[in-house]
Parts: sequence; C-alpha cells; structure tokens
Amino acid sequence: MVTRRRTAVVTGSTRGIGRVIAERLIADGYRCVTTGRGHAAEAVADTDFHRVDFEDAASVTAFAAELRDLRPDILVNNAGINIPGAVDAYSVHDFDRLYAVNLRSPFLLCQAVMPSMKARSWGRIVNITSLRSRIGRAGDAPFCATKFGLDGLTAALGAEGAPCNVLANAVAPGYISTESIGKAFSNTDLKGIAHKIPAGRLGTMAEVAALVAWLVSEENTYMAGQSLVIDGGLTRADTERWFTLDDRSQSIPGAGVVKGSR
Repeated sequence: MVTRRRTAVVTGSTRGIGRVIAERLIADGYRCVTTGRGHAAEAVADTDFHRVDFEDAASVTAFAAELRDLRPDILVNNAGINIPGAVDAYSVHDFDRLYAVNLRSPFLLCQAVMPSMKARSWGRIVNITSLRSRIGRAGDAPFCATKFGLDGLTAALGAEGAPCNVLANAVAPGYISTESIGKAFSNTDLKGIAHKIPAGRLGTMAEVAALVAWLVSEENTYMAGQSLVIDGGLTRADTERWFTLDDRSQSIPGAGVVKGSR
C-alpha cells in the first residue's frame, strides 16, 4: 500500500489494459490522472481526466506542459496504436502516426516529469511496450520499430534516473484477454494461441496491472531499466520442443498483434 499519497498519470486509460491499471492504482490509494481521446464520461471514476490526442503534436505539447506543473510521482505510458501492413505497401503517413503515439509522445512526457522526479529523489516510470518489443513479425514492422524504440528509451531512462531514485522500466504484455484481441481472433484461433503458451491460457489485464502496481510502488527500490515480459512463458520457451515432449501436434496459428493493442 501507499505510505504517502502519490500522484500517478496513466495514459490511454479509458479502456483495455490502461483502464485496469488506473483502477488498480486508485484501489491502491493513488491519486490518478488519466487520458483518452473521448469524453470525461468514459474515464475511470475518481480520476482527473484529460482529453489528449497523442497523434496531435499540439495536444501532446500542451499536456506535457500540464505535467511539468503537476509534478506527478508516477508516469505510466500506456497509450499506443497499431496499423498492420507490409513494409513495401506502408504509407509514411501511417508510420508517422505510430511514431507520434508510440514513441514521440512517451518521450515528451518522460521529459516533462523527469526534472521534478529527480529534484525530489523519487519517481517511477513504466512504459507499456509489447511482445513486439522483443520479437518481430511480418506485417508489423512499423509497430515493432516503435516498441523496440520505446524499450531502448526505457533502458536509457533507467540509467539516467536510477542515481536519483527515479526508476524507469518497461512492461511487455504478450497475449492478454482484451476486447480488441477478442475481435481480432476467432474462438478457435484463441484456443490455438492459448495452447502455444506454456501457461496454457491468455493473460488477464489484472495480471498486467498487478505487475505495474509493484513497479511503481515503494516496494520497488532497485528494479530499473528493465523490460519485463508478461506472456505466460511464451517468449522464453522452445515451443516446438515443448509440444513434442508433451505429445502435442496440433498446429498453431501464427502470432499477431491486434490493431489498437498495447
């Protein structure tokens, strides 16, 4: 639990993983600032909602200025988008949209909060990346590029902030049971994906939120600059060998990232 009531900012928190993270932090006793592109009615209850369009440079710049004045203790960069497509047919416009939301905006918000965090010798930053910050996939090159970039930003922030007790880390969710993944895959495909995961199931948003809650808490005093993959063991398992040993020969659909997923 929180020993002093700290202020947390969670971006992209009107739905999905971001919303559950915000709800968890409120339950843990934090003041929460949340963002979304919609209206305040969509926001998590008991939060200070800000309407921010992370594709719009002016909107992000204005929000970053507000964060400098707010001086939050915690920043969770969760907002993100994906527009899948092959490299040879991908538009520069769509690439710029992904870059703006997935990498430029988190950088600007980290830049806005770091001075006050360093000054008070306490701060926590969590950047929500993706399985695609670790392993690539055909048709997702721009998304992978931005998430690998966010992972690199996190590593550098960890080195820069740790001497001042500003601990920055990344959380990379694998296949998590969200509304968007339910729309992107059939029930048969989801069963196949779960079969490929050593844990035997998709993760839950609450499990991701629990990991974030620990990283931003006062219990975390030494974890910095790390990328923590929460995927039921998928990326660390030799799945072909695992299936052979377990006498499982069922074919598995190829892994994918859902449009709009984190």
